[in-house]
Amino acid sequence: MAMYPPLQVIDNNSPSFPVQLTERLGRDAPVRLWAIGRLDLLSVPKTALFCSKTCPGQAILKAMDQAQKWRDEGRCIISGFHSPIE
Repeated sequence: MAMYPPLQVIDNNSPSFPVQLTERLGRDAPVRLWAIGRLDLLSVPKTALFCSKTCPGQAILKAMDQAQKWRDEGRCIISGFHSPIE
């Protein structure tokens, strides 16, 4: 039987709740989050890169170069390209 991490419920008054959500969203911030996995990842800086088939090729290449640079610096990179970029 597969073992999965337990589902964690994080209320907005919990020390695990990402402060950035309240700072950015104010009263529109959620009052509760549900999470599976490492909560410490919520507090580290993140950058998102988005690629689209309508995005200019030069912009996509620049994003790819930046992601490779960050990878080489030891930063965590999570890919989420939604269209072919080859």
